[in-house]
Amino acid sequence: QRLFDVTWGMNDYRRSTWEPCAENRKNLNYTFGNGSLARRIIKPYNVKACTLCNVPPDERFFVAKESTEEVVVAAHNYGKGVIAYFADVNGEPETMWLVAAFVQSRAPRMPIDSSVSGIQEQAFQDAMKLKQQGNDAFQGGNMERAEGCYLAALAIFGEKIGTNGIQRNGLVSILSNLALIHLKKKEYTKTVSVATKALDIEWDHDKCSYRRAMALYQISLKKKPGGDIIRLRQAMKDILNGDHFLDATVNLMKKIETELARLERKQRAGFREGSCPASTLGTKRRFGGGQHSGLVRKTKK
Repeated sequence: QRLFDVTWGMNDYRRSTWEPCAENRKNLNYTFGNGSLARRIIKPYNVKACTLCNVPPDERFFVAKESTEEVVVAAHNYGKGVIAYFADVNGEPETMWLVAAFVQSRAPRMPIDSSVSGIQEQAFQDAMKLKQQGNDAFQGGNMERAEGCYLAALAIFGEKIGTNGIQRNGLVSILSNLALIHLKKKEYTKTVSVATKALDIEWDHDKCSYRRAMALYQISLKKKPGGDIIRLRQAMKDILNGDHFLDATVNLMKKIETELARLERKQRAGFREGSCPASTLGTKRRFGGGQHSGLVRKTKK
């Protein structure tokens, strides 16, 4: 409390099953879900813990089922970093996975505010004017002009992503709008590319998550002969990382789930039938090998 300005206090010592704090979903995803471990560890787990009390709602991440005021995992932003508390007294595997996910999620991959990441204020204002012109053109149905304005605004940023806050938010907004243009024009590969740039900066941006998921879904539908299961799985991740309570998102999620289930059934059927690869059709194949193996399989042409 004295060193890091936290309000936390010690509460109890017991073993129980602790749950993700649903009331703090966005912070929970940001703190533990921005990495490859996300969906494997944001779930209930059972450990013996020294729990906390007096934790502000936006700092509660895993809590008791009976009360969200009893906390086993908490995090507090301090300066340019974050302080985290994991209450597990035995260091059990579930907690180690949480620690790993925390490091993946909160270790800064983007430049912190500095001359390296920021652009001049006048240049930023010019970029925002171009963004507004693009918005006006889009509202007027002129997507070509809107795209040109957004590209010009991005050119002002160049290789920089802006200082953390208003500049970075502005850049993500421009990228999001450009991704929408490409999606409307059915340029799905470009949609994925632009949305990915935005999500590299703000990983849980709802609109870009949805737009990339839709583009990946459309790419899979167009892929011959039977879809793209890898792209669909990425699309499902994007849907889960965004706001998956909106009607449009729910509808897209159902479509992706249906298509994914179809492809997975087809893949499993292929594995069952694939004990004899196509390259061996019309040949004899010996299983087991060695002088003790007398099992020979004949395949039809």
